Amino acid sequence: MVLEMIGLRHKKPKSLSICTTFALGKIFRIVTPLGIIISSLFAGEALGYTYLAGGKGLRADANGVITFYRTSEFPEIEDVEDFENGAYAGLSNEQIYLAFIARTIALWNAVPGKSYTIKLADQRIEAYDGTDNRNVITLFSPAENKLGGDAKPILDDAKTHIKDCDMRVGRKTTASDLGIILAHEMGHCLGLGHEHKELNAVMSYNRNSFKLTLDDAAGAASIYPALNAGANSDLKPCGSVSFLDHSRAQQSRFRIGASLLLLLPMLLSFLVSGTLKQAWSKRRSKRN
Repeated sequence: MVLEMIGLRHKKPKSLSICTTFALGKIFRIVTPLGIIISSLFAGEALGYTYLAGGKGLRADANGVITFYRTSEFPEIEDVEDFENGAYAGLSNEQIYLAFIARTIALWNAVPGKSYTIKLADQRIEAYDGTDNRNVITLFSPAENKLGGDAKPILDDAKTHIKDCDMRVGRKTTASDLGIILAHEMGHCLGLGHEHKELNAVMSYNRNSFKLTLDDAAGAASIYPALNAGANSDLKPCGSVSFLDHSRAQQSRFRIGASLLLLLPMLLSFLVSGTLKQAWSKRRSKRN
């Protein structure tokens, strides 16, 4: 499992107070109303995203093209008639699958200020693994019988970029889930982690919308900045820490530290509760 920490972009010069306060707000909002207030103070100034590999992206060719392949398999898709007013009704499962892959690629290609172009190759790949340097879209094996999806980004030996990323979806899914899953897993292949600020983001755990939010786009543009980004040049990254390229021992230490941070709001809640209870008891004793 990959441990992710917080990355931010904001519209002011890099500020430790903004980055730190917003990050602490993210942690505290898990269990305390105070955290919601803290993180909301800068909601209009910061865009949240996370990296899977410290800002390293998927390898592109000399022209900036990132190529994906697919296998000949396609999922069984349900609720087609109800999805988007029946826009895909009457199409075969394979046609719908290809249409959703095309929509997913179009979503990530529409990010402003990025330097890549994603394409789907006509060639079908049947045998693949994480060492063939090809990005393959396929299904879970029949033996796994899983729902949802996953992506497996693999860094090159020099740890300068993601050299290979295979993404998989369930063999049986719904039209309403398929597009979101494809978009989410392709985001992982591009180097993005799970978004913790914007619940409607494709990269969030919630992932309930088949469209990118500003947070999704900011993350992609930060990993693949265009030389002539122009309009995005005022977005300054606060930084991000992620551990796809760290040893297991390092990951274990980071997980312990992150766990302690997540327990901090709970401990403070107990402390505040105990202090208030003690003050209330003293007040009652004085009255008596």
